[in-house]
Amino acid sequence: MKPININDKNAEKITAALLAVNGRANSHTITSARQIRDIADAANDYLSNLGLSKACMVGAKVSYTSGGDVPNAYKWQRKVTHVHLERRKSGWFINSIEVIEIWGNAPKTSYLLTCEQDRIAVAKTRSTYGVIDPGAVNALLRDQLLGENAE
Repeated sequence: MKPININDKNAEKITAALLAVNGRANSHTITSARQIRDIADAANDYLSNLGLSKACMVGAKVSYTSGGDVPNAYKWQRKVTHVHLERRKSGWFINSIEVIEIWGNAPKTSYLLTCEQDRIAVAKTRSTYGVIDPGAVNALLRDQLLGENAE
């Protein structure tokens, strides 16, 4: 499949591609361009929360499977839509759409980051906490114990 830019101009093209892949299945599948846009928007929010600017998001990939969770008593195999998206300079693109058959819950959304994106995300996360030096903690505890015993 040729990558399709996710925008309003390509909505009909995206819907046609979904229809071609899904066939008559529509219960647990992605059926509209709006749903694809929502996935791309959620990915944008996720990457933004990791500390990535739009320019830094280029190269990130998202794997999404429709269908969500079903009760444990759900005993039938079901068809779901699996899409791969990629962030490029001009926006999000659909790289592939396929229908897969699954039992139980659909896999969760997964993200693939470049090394630079990973570095930025880790740096942002690390800026929110400190690390306890075990040697300093042991010395503090020892001093507290010795101080109590001296009295």
